[in-house]
Amino acid sequence: MRAEAEPGQTQWLAQLAALARAQRAGTDGENLAGFVGAYYQTASVATLELRTPEALVATAAGHFDFAQQRQPGIAKLRVLPPDARGLAALQTVVDDMPFLVDSISIAIRECGVQIDWLVHPILHVARDPHGAWDELADDGEAESLIHIEFEALADAAQYVALEQAVLAVLADIRCVVDDFS
Repeated sequence: MRAEAEPGQTQWLAQLAALARAQRAGTDGENLAGFVGAYYQTASVATLELRTPEALVATAAGHFDFAQQRQPGIAKLRVLPPDARGLAALQTVVDDMPFLVDSISIAIRECGVQIDWLVHPILHVARDPHGAWDELADDGEAESLIHIEFEALADAAQYVALEQAVLAVLADIRCVVDDFS
């Protein structure tokens, strides 16, 4: 992580947290606001400026909801269809390991499309014994949340194939990491 915030980043994060609080009431709004701040903490201002504040909060909120349940050692992955801008997305919630972003990016590029935008926070998450999200915690397990937006694929079969290819890549990475002495 960066030692200090980039000029303008603090204002962006405060604006995003305020929007998150406004979207959800009470504790859920506070939890989402904290998540949004952590989610974009290492994103540059240039990266944040590529999306509207509303779009940034929507992306983080969707990823937050997706991350609410996960067992350690089990990768969660979803491929989302193209949005109004014509961009599809891939999201992960997985134990943090080396080579994740590069390996997933290669799988996407092998589909013949370009990556448009990427956010990759590594968050320390405390979960209950059943895998439910408790809180962001310094002593929690490091989880890699990857959000990649890319050009639309030609058909539904390609999205299924991409998901299967990325799941295979994640399994290979897990095998290598577990086998490393």
